[in-house]
Amino acid sequence: MIFIYQPLIIVFMAEFLTTRETVAKIEDIIRNAQSTLVLISPYWQLSENWFVRISDAAKRNTPVTILIGKDSKPECVGNLLLLKNIAIKHLKNLHAKCYFNQDSMVISSMNMYEFSKKNREMGIYIRRDTDKQLFEVAKKEAEHFFQHATPLSSLQSEDSINFT
Repeated sequence: MIFIYQPLIIVFMAEFLTTRETVAKIEDIIRNAQSTLVLISPYWQLSENWFVRISDAAKRNTPVTILIGKDSKPECVGNLLLLKNIAIKHLKNLHAKCYFNQDSMVISSMNMYEFSKKNREMGIYIRRDTDKQLFEVAKKEAEHFFQHATPLSSLQSEDSINFT
């Protein structure tokens, strides 16, 4: 018998994003969220457009899970606290920025901060169908963040955290 060793080759199809492309992909992720929407950013100051998009997702009964960090206070997410289908948690030492729904993900330097759109940012766009392994590894790390975070409101239960 002859055994031929073939090394495992994994090809990733992730896409590099500029500032404008990052903003557009994050908006697409929010707009196209169906079964889950996860938004991780240490700093928050939502533009009206992103607030409306997140609100629309919540109104479609899409579970929205938000992680804020650093010295962020509940006011930074403002009216999001009043919406149904939204769970917000705080992780003191959070510096990661990651935004995903059931199909796609952006890992970026961009915060959910209105003025970040004017900064020089970059990001990586990952699709679950073409980069399943990469998508799942990043999603698992996000789940780990949430496990060690504190709910922003006692009204929000652990049951509302959904990463499907």
